[in-house]
Amino acid sequence: MKVITSGKTEKFSYAIKLSDERLKLFLDIAPLPAAATPSAAQAVKSETPESEPKQPASKPKEPESVLVSKQDILAILPKDVWDSCLHHEVIDNIAKEL
Repeated sequence: MKVITSGKTEKFSYAIKLSDERLKLFLDIAPLPAAATPSAAQAVKSETPESEPKQPASKPKEPESVLVSKQDILAILPKDVWDSCLHHEVIDNIAKEL
């Protein structure tokens, strides 16, 4: 299997591979991890002088999930891939599962 291209977008990293017989295109897509932000407890601690009583830290927010659309995936495909040869249901499922 030969890697055609690989890279990153704002939402995911990817590698596009072509089978040895050049009949199948494979997409390896992984969502990028959320950017690390200081937790609320660290923010309160850094802003509160030691002489003041400490307030209980609030629970840090869960990172927002990144929505990947079918169009995001189609945008990374090489321009010479024939649209009629793609399995659009599979691409829809990839976007849904990410």
